[in-house]
Amino acid sequence: RYPPVFLDASIPLGAHLNWTILDGLTGIAIPGYVEGNSQKIDLGGIDWKKHDSLKIRLDFVPNQDGDSPRLFEISGGGRIYDGFHTDPFFTGWVSNNSTWTATSNSISGTDNSSFTSPVWNIGVPIVGYAVIADITGTPTEEISIDGGPWQNLTTSGTTVEFDSLASSVQIRFTGNNQSWTLSGVDATLFPSSTPIHPL
Repeated sequence: RYPPVFLDASIPLGAHLNWTILDGLTGIAIPGYVEGNSQKIDLGGIDWKKHDSLKIRLDFVPNQDGDSPRLFEISGGGRIYDGFHTDPFFTGWVSNNSTWTATSNSISGTDNSSFTSPVWNIGVPIVGYAVIADITGTPTEEISIDGGPWQNLTTSGTTVEFDSLASSVQIRFTGNNQSWTLSGVDATLFPSSTPIHPL
């Protein structure tokens, strides 16, 4: 099973960043994966036995003012990178008294604020994670595994193994008696086995 792919992009109002998934050998578009525009591409429905390699075609469609989308990074294979170049509301993050600033591509908060990621999964069991957060200040950093209670999150890039296999994770930053700023999150979720056909 193919893991999801994530697009870190800045998309002006009225512009579009459209993607189409192609068979890697024939270059033919795969039905159901044509002209999508989400920044998470869920490839779990593609039969890797039928399509043992893939390509992504990206179409940058400007708005009426001529402003075009900008793509900063493509991540996949269990890696999720978000530089907050798009309002995080549209990629599933939840802000509680925290603020996204478009000019600096960052999230800022105070002691009564929080910022929570979407629920992340990679289509296969997860054995652990490594997270690097570009952050100023000392908010409380937490992770929830399979919707369970919040617990301490390590954001130094160190690999942390779970006690048992997990299906999904979610992370959260909460203000802790001072202001804080988050400029990017680089997370890797490690699959229980190496994919036979990674993207």
